[in-house]
Amino acid sequence: MMKRNAFYWVMVTASFVLVGCAPEIMSPSSGPDASPVASVTAITPVADAVAVTSMPLEENLDQGAVATADLRVPAGYSFNQTYALELAVANQQQRAGYLSVCSDFSQQEQGYVVNYANCQLRVALEGDFAATLDLPNNVSSVLAVVWYFDTDQPADFAVWEKDDALEARFEVVL
Repeated sequence: MMKRNAFYWVMVTASFVLVGCAPEIMSPSSGPDASPVASVTAITPVADAVAVTSMPLEENLDQGAVATADLRVPAGYSFNQTYALELAVANQQQRAGYLSVCSDFSQQEQGYVVNYANCQLRVALEGDFAATLDLPNNVSSVLAVVWYFDTDQPADFAVWEKDDALEARFEVVL
């Protein structure tokens, strides 16, 4: 409540100062020969003046904070925001299909729930396929989904999970 009263007091004071400095205001319906129209509203200042005091700063906001100069990064650490995932699809049956590689999915009891609006790759398959996907570091797994054009069978699913110790390679064999 104190802050609000202080704010209103500042606004009232500023209004008094600006009223004397405002240019003349012309009515939209008046022409260049018409007299200027000005409107002033009476403002009553608040009877009790509010004292504004500064708030003391909290000294230990970040007790576990480390200065930037004290940060140490292990040798070999990569500051890259993305990594390359080599994708290889071996279509041994040579069936025409459609491949989606998506990172927004979850496993349910009866299969996978996939957000197909958030896929890193969508492509038609006519044989073997290879590509390199540039994935953000926060993506730790992807799901490959393959539908076949010549059948009503459900799609094939394959999951890849990131392993920092190994090369990022995802091999799908159909």
